[in-house]
Amino acid sequence: EQSLADLLSELRPPQDGTPAWALVEGFKFDPIPKIEVWRAACNQPLRCLEDPRIVAVATDPHPTWPASGAPALPVLDLSDPKGVARFLLDNAARYDYTFEPT
Repeated sequence: EQSLADLLSELRPPQDGTPAWALVEGFKFDPIPKIEVWRAACNQPLRCLEDPRIVAVATDPHPTWPASGAPALPVLDLSDPKGVARFLLDNAARYDYTFEPT
């Protein structure tokens, strides 16, 4: 199984030199900024309680949010993809990092 760094190294940057982003799913143990997707109906614990690299929680509207003990993180609406994109663009500097292939 390839590492995230190896997979990202296979991507080709745009020819005009503009920065490129890669949104990935999974890789929950990699040292990258993350947005946790959490649904109350799944009855799973919040990972943001354990992972300081989680920068926001995307969730469906639910009357029990914020969940008990949840850190003070931005909460994004899963049904608003433009809002999630806006959050990413408004916080672009947070995602400025480079992987070195292993």
